[in-house]
Amino acid sequence: MATIDLGKLGFVNKGTYSSSTSYEKNDLVQYTDSGILSTYLYINALAATGQTPSTSGTVNGTYWAYFAKGVADAVASAGNN
Repeated sequence: MATIDLGKLGFVNKGTYSSSTSYEKNDLVQYTDSGILSTYLYINALAATGQTPSTSGTVNGTYWAYFAKGVADAVASAGNN
C-alpha cells in the first residue's frame, strides 16, 4: 500500500515565539508586541526563522496572520479610581 504524506492536518502550538526556531505552515505562537499578547498563525509555504510576527502593531503578513488578537488592558491602565 502506498504512503501518502498529507502534511499537517491541524495547528501546532509552538508556545512563545523565538527568533531561533524554524516555523512552518500552521504553527501557532504567542508573541507580545507593544504590550499586547496575541496568538499568530504561520501562513508562509516555506519554513523560516527570524521572521517576527509583528512590529509596532503591524503584522508581518508575508509570514504571519492573527489567530487571536489581544487587546490593551483598559482596566489596568485606568488605575485604582
